Amino acid sequence: MNLVGLFGGTFDPIHNGHVVAANAAADKLNLEKVIFVPAGNPYFKTREGELVTCSEDRLKMVELAVEERLNFDVSDIEIRREGPSFTLDTVRQFKEVAEQLVVIIGIDALVSLADWYKPGALLEECRMLAVTRPGADPKLISRIPIAEIEKKIEVLDVDTPNISSTKVRQLVRKGLSLEGIVPQKVIDYINQRQLYIG
Repeated sequence: MNLVGLFGGTFDPIHNGHVVAANAAADKLNLEKVIFVPAGNPYFKTREGELVTCSEDRLKMVELAVEERLNFDVSDIEIRREGPSFTLDTVRQFKEVAEQLVVIIGIDALVSLADWYKPGALLEECRMLAVTRPGADPKLISRIPIAEIEKKIEVLDVDTPNISSTKVRQLVRKGLSLEGIVPQKVIDYINQRQLYIG
């Protein structure tokens, strides 16, 4: 089997920046497919008391965003798993069916990599590709307190839209348009389910 990319995240909601990053990673590494893996219980966010939209809504939004892309897929593996969502557990489960994996991550999420569940073991189990975004510090990786981190993480410079899920939720609360920022089917779902308005 060819190289498969795992793109995990809360996706609350998924936006065009995620889609651009996944496309760029697929092109750069000639990935057979990119599998989006919405977190079931995103422990970093929930432990800090941040409210997260229910997993079923987040999963459905990801499915809607990627349903017409042949090389994109969605897995509910973390949503079905009891307890916190650990990337290492997900990688180990996927390695049972795909030998070559690369974890795709936004470079800004690397700030907390040293605090992840067994980060050293994760970096031994798979490749990791950090995708940049506007305003990200390119020297961020060198400050992560993991030995020889620069040799273990590939960086892909991508001109992704300067958007975040936090900004999307703020726009919805203000009643502003998400056109061009979020896939249209996801916008329709957000409106239908009246997400992020409270």
